[in-house]
Amino acid sequence: MARFNNIFIILKYTLIHLIYNEMILLKYYFIMMSFYDK
Repeated sequence: MARFNNIFIILKYTLIHLIYNEMILLKYYFIMMSFYDK
């Protein structure tokens, strides 16, 4: 049971990390688009 909880925690943190990376990529994408518009 403890091992299952550890796997769940690892999956949760992996999801949070992926979402965080996606947000950073989107932010850079919008910054680049704003530079190209000028």
